[in-house]
Amino acid sequence: MRYAWIVRPYPHGKYRTKDFLLKNIVAIGWPGIGDLTSKKTRDEVKQAVLTYYSYSSPQSLGQSVGNIYRFKEEINKDDYVLMPDGNLVYIGTIDSSYKYDSSVDSETEGYPHQREVKWLYDKKAIPRRFLTGRVFDSLKGQQTVFTTYHDDVDDIAKNKKNYFTQQTNIE
Repeated sequence: MRYAWIVRPYPHGKYRTKDFLLKNIVAIGWPGIGDLTSKKTRDEVKQAVLTYYSYSSPQSLGQSVGNIYRFKEEINKDDYVLMPDGNLVYIGTIDSSYKYDSSVDSETEGYPHQREVKWLYDKKAIPRRFLTGRVFDSLKGQQTVFTTYHDDVDDIAKNKKNYFTQQTNIE
């Protein structure tokens, strides 16, 4: 089964839409915890997070671990990814497994945990208003990484090319 994922372009609190489009990636933050390639369970991810970060509540820790684990283990090649950017949304397909980029594992850069993406329609975005109601509503979620309605996104990607008319934010 294929999924559609929303990945927010603010790893480590910094706006990265242009970087993600230029590099054909999506990424999450949590710099300092190192390469997670060998971490296969939530508990292993949790231990890596706790070596560098402290949390004021078990819920905050659980949310962070959940975001990282979903990004690393649950996203699959060929899944859709949506990257919201203001009133626009970029759509692509995941083109790699998890990868770690040590060159951006710093407080300054802050997006070492990555996935390669094939952005649709020459990296053109669509206005949020063209999304189905339930996909539009799902963008209100606050998590860094979460799923949305695959069938709706698949229909837009395959049958609504005319929606992709907006210029990208990399120009």
